[in-house]
Amino acid sequence: MDGRLFLTSPHGLAIILIRTTGNPHYQPQFINLETDTFACRLFLEVLVYAIVECGGRQYRAEEGHSFSVEKLPHEVGQQIELDKVLLIANGDDISVGQPTVSGASIKATVVEQYKGRKIFVWKYKPKNRTRQRRGHRQQYTRLRIDAIVLG
Repeated sequence: MDGRLFLTSPHGLAIILIRTTGNPHYQPQFINLETDTFACRLFLEVLVYAIVECGGRQYRAEEGHSFSVEKLPHEVGQQIELDKVLLIANGDDISVGQPTVSGASIKATVVEQYKGRKIFVWKYKPKNRTRQRRGHRQQYTRLRIDAIVLG
C-alpha cells in the first residue's frame, strides 16, 4: 500500500497509520482527540462555526478555539457575550444575517490581556534635518470561545 492514511476514532482516540512500500519502520501514532485540538482541526471537519464582528473586524469563531481582538474593558476570567453574529454555519445549514443573525450570540471567556509587538514610526524632514522615532504597542484581548448559541 503506497502512502495510504488510515484514521479510526473509537472513544476519542485516533490511530493514524501511514504505510509505504519497502519501509516497515513507520509506527502507528496515537492521538487523543479530546485534548489535542490540532489533531481535531486536521482530521475532523468543523461542523459549527460563526463569523462575529468585534471592534470593526470580523473573526471566525469555533468552540474551544481562541482569537485575539483589540482591547476590551473586561477582566481576565470574565465571561462575555458577543451578539454581533454575521453568519452561522451548522454543517450544511448556513444562516446569514442581514446585518446580524437574530437571537444568535457567542459566549467567550477572556483568557488574557496583552500587548502586541512594538512597531516603530519614523518621521523625517530632509531640509530641516529633523527626525523622530516613535514606538507603539497595540493592546489586545485573547478570547476563548465557550459556546455558540444558535438563534
